[in-house]
This record gives sequence, structure tokens and C-alpha cells, in this order.
Amino acid sequence: LIMLMPKRTSPFQRHYSCQIPSRIALLSRIMKLQISTFREINFELSLCVPVSLRNAVWGATVSLVVDNRTPDVRSRIMAAVRQKDTGPELAVRRLLHGLGYRYGLHRRDLPGRPDLVFRSRRKVVFVHGCFWHGHDCRKGRLPTSRIDYWKDKIGKNMARDAQNVRDLVSKGWEVCVVWECEIAHMESLSQRLIRFLEGELS
Repeated sequence: LIMLMPKRTSPFQRHYSCQIPSRIALLSRIMKLQISTFREINFELSLCVPVSLRNAVWGATVSLVVDNRTPDVRSRIMAAVRQKDTGPELAVRRLLHGLGYRYGLHRRDLPGRPDLVFRSRRKVVFVHGCFWHGHDCRKGRLPTSRIDYWKDKIGKNMARDAQNVRDLVSKGWEVCVVWECEIAHMESLSQRLIRFLEGELS
């Protein structure tokens, strides 16, 4: 028996507290849900086992990310994503400018066209989107549709990023990568960037 008790939440996300006898039962119930209109559904597991054992074996939460857009719509959305002057990049620029640093932008003569270039220091900063560059965080999760396509595409991006870093280092440049998800923690990010620019590798 599975008892579902819906909680109030946004139109795109619904939470259910569940009591279930097994993981198979949960997955079976998920498949019967009408999930096409929801982007994300979270199930908080409340099993009849000790909390410590439940967290160790099941984890506290099971999350499914459901892509509710057609392939054509998803393609148009992805094509509209900027390659430069993105929101995270602008946030990093404002942060560093406010700290008194000056920099160049997207130099074509450097591998990967780094987002910020500190020429006199021989240092560069890349501001990477977590999804497009394969970061191991919540924002970096792949869509559930066309999974092989996305794995291949993101994998190639990651390989190109690694090659750009190697090329820059071989030319005598120091490299720092800032991830999109770090923008939410500006204080720690600013300290990391200061350490990098003032001589400590990051």
C-alpha cells in the first residue's frame, strides 16, 4: 500500500510524503503518475525502518527530472543560450570590478577565449555554466530525453575545456574556473578569486 499526501507547492513541482514497503513499489507508482506537466517531482521517503538505515540505503530524497518540452522546443531553447556575456559572467565581472581589478574580455588569441583576462598577471578566468560544461552539481544534471545525445555533447565540451586549460598552461598562463552554481555564494567566491589573483593558485 502506498499512501500519497500532496502538499501545496508550485505548478511545476509537487511533493508527496510516502510510506512504501519497497523501492520497486515506489518506482511502480511513479510510472502511473501523470508527470508530463511537471518538471520535477520529489518523493520524501518515510519507510518503516530506522532513519539512519533509511538514509544509508535509500537516501533521504528521490528526485526525478522530467523534460516536459518537445525536442524542437528544447532545441530552440538551447540554441538561444548565450556563449558570452551570460548572467554568471556579468556577476563575476561586477564582483571583480568592485574589488578594484581590471581585465580584458574574450581574447581571441588565447585558447578557449577566456571570459576574463588579466594580462599583466598572466592569469585568466573562465565562467562556466554548470549544464553546458558538465559540472557535478544540481544545475549540471542532464535532461531525461535524448540522454545519449547530451552525454556525447557535454562530454565533448568537457574534453575541449580540459584541452584549453592545458594549452593555456603550456603558454605560461594560470587558469581559474568559476562555476555558475558558485554565484550563489559570493563571499566565498570573492575570497577564492582574490587568492588566485594575488598569487595562490585556485
